[in-house]
Amino acid sequence: MLETIIYVSRSQIALADARSEVANIVATASQANRLADISGALIYTGGHFAQVLEGASEQLEPLMSRILADRRHREVNILLRVPLGDRRFAQWAMAYSGPSHFVDRHIAPFTCLRRGGSACVLAADRILGIATRFIARQPPTPALS
Repeated sequence: MLETIIYVSRSQIALADARSEVANIVATASQANRLADISGALIYTGGHFAQVLEGASEQLEPLMSRILADRRHREVNILLRVPLGDRRFAQWAMAYSGPSHFVDRHIAPFTCLRRGGSACVLAADRILGIATRFIARQPPTPALS
């Protein structure tokens, strides 16, 4: 079954290292996601990450375990995890538009929401909208198989 996961987290990356660290995340994730048939989009604000992931439950579970253990994140908050009909980011193994310090004020409050409430659904919808707008300007990574 396909599902989507939308989460936010606080970045633990020093701003001086952000460009290379995030580039490494995107390159590694693009390759691994393509192999696992996972699609999605990443937002990095300097202070926070927000990510939309799409794929089979059995592929997303180990990915989320790695994200939860990743030293570059803390306070990972899964806002939404629901079944998915159609992928929104099917053309991107890992869409990324570059850092956006502007959207930090939109994402930062979502790190403290409790999973499952209506506020999380609204937050997830807002992140999905932000990701869609940012990613619309980017060329797709090679399509998933």
